Amino acid sequence: MKGFVIGALLMMVWLLAGAATVGKVDKNLTEMRAKISALKEYVVIFKSVDNNGTVLMNGEISVMNNTKYHLKTNAGETWFDGKTLWNYSAENNEVTIDEPKNENAILANPQKLLSLDSDNITESVFQGKEEKKGRSVNVSRVVLNNEGVKFIIMLYVDQETKLPLEMNISSEDGEYEFNIVVEKFKTDVSLKDIDFKFEPKKYPKTEIIDFR
Repeated sequence: MKGFVIGALLMMVWLLAGAATVGKVDKNLTEMRAKISALKEYVVIFKSVDNNGTVLMNGEISVMNNTKYHLKTNAGETWFDGKTLWNYSAENNEVTIDEPKNENAILANPQKLLSLDSDNITESVFQGKEEKKGRSVNVSRVVLNNEGVKFIIMLYVDQETKLPLEMNISSEDGEYEFNIVVEKFKTDVSLKDIDFKFEPKKYPKTEIIDFR
């Protein structure tokens, strides 16, 4: 179950960075964080593809107040209301409940991934400008250390909206390598607190495992 959670949330690694100095951020990342922080409610529809273009996962994440999120993929769902985390595995038909403590573990928190909000980003370097999907994009290379494993994130960010279009992620140990494509970044949405809590009535006969 925990393997599913980590794998699903890894698919959410995207967004921008800059900075040629270790531990520093440049204008790109500063603007990206400010843009996302200002979006009190939004929904991102995305897909993960391999280097051949084969779709590995389709997903959607809803975020409110930059603290609550609901992640839905073809493998299951995750809800976080700012304190309690529910992870549902469709394969096992079970839900685990926990209260996460590690604020820097952004690979286990897609809301923090959306702004790369972590002290574990050790390097961020602007690579230049390109054209992608008919849009002008800024390209950046970000280095993230996650529990001793180094991840390289290549980011393609829309110059006009300051929002992500596509990214590539790979771990230094070679275990992870895939691409994320953002299909839609919707800001004209209306979300409610209940959207970020697991509702047992909607998932009958589901086993509930409480780790709190």
